[in-house]
Amino acid sequence: MKFSKLLILSVFSLFFLPSFAQEATGPVLFTVGGEKTTVPEFKYVYEKNNQTDKALYSEKSLRDYLNLYVNFRLKVRAAREEGIDTTSKFKKEYLQYRSQLAQPYLTDRSVTQKLIDESYNRMKTEVRASHILLQISPDAAPKKKDSVLRVITRLRDSIIKGAKFDEVAKKYSQDPSAQYNSGDLGYFSAFQMIYPFESAVYNLQKTGEVSQPVLTQFGYHIIQLKD
Repeated sequence: MKFSKLLILSVFSLFFLPSFAQEATGPVLFTVGGEKTTVPEFKYVYEKNNQTDKALYSEKSLRDYLNLYVNFRLKVRAAREEGIDTTSKFKKEYLQYRSQLAQPYLTDRSVTQKLIDESYNRMKTEVRASHILLQISPDAAPKKKDSVLRVITRLRDSIIKGAKFDEVAKKYSQDPSAQYNSGDLGYFSAFQMIYPFESAVYNLQKTGEVSQPVLTQFGYHIIQLKD
């Protein structure tokens, strides 16, 4: 039997994935030579390798990948039986592919660590902010979004030119609470606001500064750092 580079990929998939894929327990999906592959293990590998697939979880996509994965397992078993996995050529090629294919997992961990550090640092400091909201549905037409963006940009310009933020908020904000708090949200830190809003506040540098328009699931906001 001829073993191609696809075999190297299969070895990586089976032996170098994070421990979750190896240790996952659950219903057995299939068995090759007495070695069981569980549903959680297959799900992990499938999702990790099909992140950009628009047809993720379609019947065809699942069946195609399952066939490929079963073939992986069969080839790995055949390689073991023929001693291919012990040759120097195999080991060299395996290490090269392992290095290449490990990169997405290392990148994922670095992004996760960055977010953890960011949240930890933000939780050290409470901020106080006010906002003005003009509501817009996330699935609104682009022209509608552009129209709302132009309006809230004009409101920001008026504040930069001297209008009082709380007065503009009370008059124009579509957040119902603005009628009694003039847009003042009080003090908060990480995880208490939706992420785009939180980030916009923590990126403001000085008291009184007003953000550029920020789009969230609720609509467009402009935010003023109070304290």
